[in-house]
Amino acid sequence: MSRAQICVSVLLLCATVFAADSKPRQSKSAAIPTPDSVFGFAPGADFHLADYAQITKYFQALAAASPRVRLQQIGKTGYGRDMFVAIISSEDNIRNLDRYVSYVKQLASGTIDEQTARQLSQQGKVIVWIDGGLHATEVAGAQQSPLIAYRVVSEDSDEMRRIRNDVILVLCPVINPDGLDIVAHWYAKNINTPYETAPNIELWNRYVGHDNNRDWYSFNQIESRNIAHLLYYEYLPQIVYNQHQTAPYPARIIVPPYDDPMNPNIPPEVMRGVNLVGSAMAFRFANEHKSGVISHMSFDTWWNGGMRTAPYFHNMIGILTETAGFLSGYASPGYASPDSLPKNFPNGVSAREPSTFYPDPWKGGWWRLRDSVEYMVTGDMAVLDVASRRKDQWLFDFWRMNHEQIDLGKKGGPYAYVVPRDQHDPTAMGDMLFSLQTGGVQIQETTGLLTVGERTFPAGTIVLPASQPYRPFLMDLMEPQHYPDLRVSPGGPPKRPYDMTGWTLPLQMGVDVVRADTSLEIAAKPLSVTEPEHHLSGEIGRVGLYVSWVADMDAGWTQWLFDRYGIHYDVLHDADLRRGDLHSKYDAIVLPDQSPNAILHGWQPGSPPSGPFASEFGRSLPPEQRPEYSGGVGLEGALALEKFVEDGGRLVALGGASDFAIQQFGLPARNLLSGVSSSAFYGPGSLVRIDVDPNLPETKGMQPKSVAFFVDSDAFQLWDPKPPAGPLRYEAEDKPKADPMQQLGDHDGIRVLATYAKSKPLLSGWLLGEDHITGKVAAASLPFGKGRIVLIGFRCQFRGQSENTYPLLFNSLAKP
Repeated sequence: MSRAQICVSVLLLCATVFAADSKPRQSKSAAIPTPDSVFGFAPGADFHLADYAQITKYFQALAAASPRVRLQQIGKTGYGRDMFVAIISSEDNIRNLDRYVSYVKQLASGTIDEQTARQLSQQGKVIVWIDGGLHATEVAGAQQSPLIAYRVVSEDSDEMRRIRNDVILVLCPVINPDGLDIVAHWYAKNINTPYETAPNIELWNRYVGHDNNRDWYSFNQIESRNIAHLLYYEYLPQIVYNQHQTAPYPARIIVPPYDDPMNPNIPPEVMRGVNLVGSAMAFRFANEHKSGVISHMSFDTWWNGGMRTAPYFHNMIGILTETAGFLSGYASPGYASPDSLPKNFPNGVSAREPSTFYPDPWKGGWWRLRDSVEYMVTGDMAVLDVASRRKDQWLFDFWRMNHEQIDLGKKGGPYAYVVPRDQHDPTAMGDMLFSLQTGGVQIQETTGLLTVGERTFPAGTIVLPASQPYRPFLMDLMEPQHYPDLRVSPGGPPKRPYDMTGWTLPLQMGVDVVRADTSLEIAAKPLSVTEPEHHLSGEIGRVGLYVSWVADMDAGWTQWLFDRYGIHYDVLHDADLRRGDLHSKYDAIVLPDQSPNAILHGWQPGSPPSGPFASEFGRSLPPEQRPEYSGGVGLEGALALEKFVEDGGRLVALGGASDFAIQQFGLPARNLLSGVSSSAFYGPGSLVRIDVDPNLPETKGMQPKSVAFFVDSDAFQLWDPKPPAGPLRYEAEDKPKADPMQQLGDHDGIRVLATYAKSKPLLSGWLLGEDHITGKVAAASLPFGKGRIVLIGFRCQFRGQSENTYPLLFNSLAKP
């Protein structure tokens, strides 16, 4: 079948499906535009992706045609596009939107009495948030939003009339507009070429790519802040539905209940609500004969910081679904023969036979973007339906959870957190408070003396009272995490967590916070904080930042950090390094965290994708990368970097890039964790204590006891090579058997900047086999020719959060 025939067939199929879905009468449908009437193709059609301008145009047409829709601009994106949400409900609800939102705000306050709460729950409307397109390469989310909007606005079934009457839908059609355009335009460029499914070569928003779903307690990105204002100040939805791809292959979608562990700060009513919604979703998929629905796998409820998990700590029901991706990629259809499907999921459960949480396995066959879109619309409808059916109960439970959190805070454990204004780094304190405030935390300022234990604080001291509705959010960010030791099997490898296991803000930001465990007599007033200014005291040299065509989030975060602090830098791609003559242009070059293979070799022409999506995305049309984006820095680039340092430059290697520097330049160092099995050592994302020598040039301004964010990081062994006279190039075969230098300080030019604590380094999270890092070198600066190579084994700027270790990077960029 030709591609044109496929397109025609899919359009006919879409028309048939919509005809089946549209058996209920369409209210005023003649005046309401369909998505395909604006796009010129049906959402989800083969080889078509609607970009942000097209989706915006559709929603503008929809709002112009129907009083059931109100569009609201909510701010700008990183690249300056306008973000918006569509408020969709009955005409009466839209007319009286302010009244119904005021009801929800009273319930959210937790301060009204039970009788009033029950009355408002009966009179009010449940608010549901649905979004699409957060991860832009997961393209179905943005494409499905026009379909669910059209359906809610136009359908005249009994079910939809009930939904419109009971539910106010806050729909964010594209939560990552910049990313949608980056991906859609890249795909359009490659259609009908050998590179049709080639991996995207840049991050799919201005700075952080996939990590835009890792920013929901720090709120460093402008898009996160725009959304947080709606969630925690303006609309306060009872249910937040965040859509993603892809499901554990070969499942077609994963729905709640999720996997263990559960974070103990999450109210139990939240998790019961999550599971109830998940059950409603599973039944709706079954009723629509959509197979491949799985639960209780891969995604846990431990981590705070995701778009669906952060609402848990705000007494909201957070729902994540991961719908199957596209067997080839983007909007290109793919086929999986039944005998090609894996026999088991990674956890050992059968992928072909029914099981408790996978009762109706997918049997294989063609899979198209339209299939993903339709599964997402089914998920939308399930959420809207269960929201409507339990409207009063959702609202009352929302009040009860907020009310109970206020009461729990009055009982102590703790009563409050006190933040002195006299801080080692006032900017970090300001950033922490601004993040908390963005997340809805109430902040106070004392008007008189305050005594906590043996410490007395002056007027103007900052207090974070525990007696407030968002107490779970506050507690989770202030307290250390204690992740359980979970194994795949007894004595076996660790069970990999979904994301980080520890993230305590005062620890990673270096802020002094005092926990008040006794009742306080506080004379205080509400305080609204502003974001502090960010600047550096020292002068920065000429900086180059390596950015690979294998899109790297750590590089993006580094760009964000440099821009935030006003550091001028040039982005250096592979060809820029290969051209050489680097020292005439730069004093320092930064290699962000990336594997040596990715730096040296990059994308290889014709190579299939790697990582968690490889089993699905590389199955039907193995992608080929464009030659201009293939090859990495290569030997030529590595030699140019070597010449740069020998001539007097500084090379700063973060995380995994340290291994590249060690391997390529024969440094007198080795990564002690290289090749160690996860059963012996495992540090998936935790806060660990490091000892620092603050008297070295690279550690100026740091505290002797600091905290590193350890995420699959490095621990080094160093030795004194005693090189001969002449060019200082260390040869691996000449490694002497001298005792490793693990003491802080300057050892004849080799500087040990930081070591992991000699005893019990773990402060928050989970660390298996900590003896592998105790007392080992965490960061070092080594002479090389006339220059230096700085090895920082952990990401000292991790996700823009670990502010107490920023100086390691900034000092390494100082002007010579």
